Amino acid sequence: MAQLIPSQPTGDLSLGCVRVFHALKRLPDDWTIWLSMSADPGATPDFLACHRRTNRCYLFCVINATKGAIQHEHITHELERIQRFRQGLSAADSLGCIVCHHDLERLPLELESDLADARVHFIGRADLRESELEARLLAIPVQALNKLEFRELRTRFTPESRIDVSLAKAAAVPLMSHEPPAPMFLDLRQEELTKRDLELSEDAEQAVTNVGLRLLTGVAGSGKTLVLLHRAALLAARASSAKILVLTFNKPLTQELVHRLKRLDPKGRVQCLNFHSWLGKVWHFQGKWPTIQGLEKDEVLHDIGQEVLGKSSGLLPKLGSELDWIQDSGIVEWEEYASADRKGRGFRLTAPQRELFWKANDYWRGFLEQRKRGDYPHFGYRYFLALRAGLNPVDLYDYILVDEAQFFARTWFEAVRRHLKPGGKLFLAADPSQGFLRSGTRWAAAGLDVRGKSDRLTRSYRTTKPILECAWGFLASRCPELGEDVVLPDMASMVEGPEPRVYQARDLDEQIRIAAKEIAEEVKLGVPASAYLVLISDGLLLKNVISKLRNYSDGVISITGDGLDPTSVRVCSLDKATGLEAHTVYVLGASDLLDGEGDPTRSEEDRTALREQNGKRLYMAFTRAARVLRIGWSGSVPTLLELKLPGLVGRSSVPGALQG
Repeated sequence: MAQLIPSQPTGDLSLGCVRVFHALKRLPDDWTIWLSMSADPGATPDFLACHRRTNRCYLFCVINATKGAIQHEHITHELERIQRFRQGLSAADSLGCIVCHHDLERLPLELESDLADARVHFIGRADLRESELEARLLAIPVQALNKLEFRELRTRFTPESRIDVSLAKAAAVPLMSHEPPAPMFLDLRQEELTKRDLELSEDAEQAVTNVGLRLLTGVAGSGKTLVLLHRAALLAARASSAKILVLTFNKPLTQELVHRLKRLDPKGRVQCLNFHSWLGKVWHFQGKWPTIQGLEKDEVLHDIGQEVLGKSSGLLPKLGSELDWIQDSGIVEWEEYASADRKGRGFRLTAPQRELFWKANDYWRGFLEQRKRGDYPHFGYRYFLALRAGLNPVDLYDYILVDEAQFFARTWFEAVRRHLKPGGKLFLAADPSQGFLRSGTRWAAAGLDVRGKSDRLTRSYRTTKPILECAWGFLASRCPELGEDVVLPDMASMVEGPEPRVYQARDLDEQIRIAAKEIAEEVKLGVPASAYLVLISDGLLLKNVISKLRNYSDGVISITGDGLDPTSVRVCSLDKATGLEAHTVYVLGASDLLDGEGDPTRSEEDRTALREQNGKRLYMAFTRAARVLRIGWSGSVPTLLELKLPGLVGRSSVPGALQG
């Protein structure tokens, strides 16, 4: 069976096109056929068919008239479509051009002569039979297209699938002449997922009761965000009146998505925000209460924990995480918490301990209400309560697309679903192996039934085989039970590249100094500052790290925090790095994450949970690198990294010691 993209007919196709669609689908599996997604049906033929074994290509125009009503003007119209499309193509004379009708055996002689004069062929009902179609097509004199001609043809017929190479920053930086260029088009799997199931529901009952949900999961760098953005832009081009929203979870990634959407959606019809910025727009209550976070929040929770749990309780470090989970899960009453499934949380609680945590939760919520303050989980929780109490949401959308959905909480998803119009579509892109910020949350627990509605991407394009092998090996060694949601990478056809480099330094300060000197030297040689991303394990040290990088580089490099300036060396805390990428990535302070794993005051269950969390965090950090990964380490290097990177672990204390 041939591969058709999209795999099902779109809702606006004529009956004739639908019949031809199914006829083409019955071709053997060495055919790929694209259905035109153009908003102007008069500008492009209906189908482009490619016989991959011979590189022959065919254009199909379908006559949309009953067989008894076909006139000269119908043929003229189809010939004009073909002529307009072929004009200027270097391979115009090499294409097979076909006018077809699903219910007509042959054209009248005077109409056939019009086609013959234009070197266009007619295919009718008999030719469209499964046993006849391929032989009929291969009998048409057509020349094979070379790669450049085929790219030109694809650019004209499927412009919505063309990748803007200037936006593929990580892969496009020309540090090594032998590196392959970024692909010019979505691969066939990505393209099919981009174009699948685009139409809004027309079934009134289904529109009211169900959300049209699709989940796309994939390994790091497999093109999940690419599919999501191209899908959003395609929806904007095809549905001019539709309201389309792209959401993600943090500001650095939001800015990256906005930057890319400007090229894909030049009219700005797609709205793109992080969740809490969007929440502030649709629910003005949030902006009235100042946010409490960071050290201020930690101090309040520490005081509550000491009062409720006791000053020496080993559960004190868990309090903040558990209270965030309670808010994110939308748990309102004690009875809900007492019976809640905490599987995956990483530590157990006895019934009396749950009672204490719930008491602490009451104190925390009371503190926020009394002081008229809120933190990010609490704002989502309060909006969840408002919706349950009958608040009618404003700003409803036809399509909502969520990037990095593994970091969204149940309360967030509830808000998103309530802002979809009846019959609206929800598209989620996620990598469950990176879900360390929402530990313990599963799709079902978030209120999402993804059974039969999910697809996977297994091949990584962003990074190299050595980097992904290193990252995946490190993750698997720390998370022996990754769960069925996690996508296993297909490394067979990945690009080779330099091995990652782990370098030992006395402390974090020396790691920073080495990174600064290295980057400065390479920038002086002409490498753009945007090629580098520096990730720091502790976000509280971000400003200090930026200051030291500037000082140690003698002011040679331009640096920005939180990854917000794509023209500078970006420095970002590890927890805000998801979705970012760069040609060269430094991971600094990685060893500091592991310090708590050997703490004898922690339970074995607690240490196991911490190992898994750290494995996911560093997997995410390592896979931000497209070609070069450099890992700073203080103290002994984990055995796994030594085994994965033989000969690449050693002490470095002089500038220039790290080579790729």
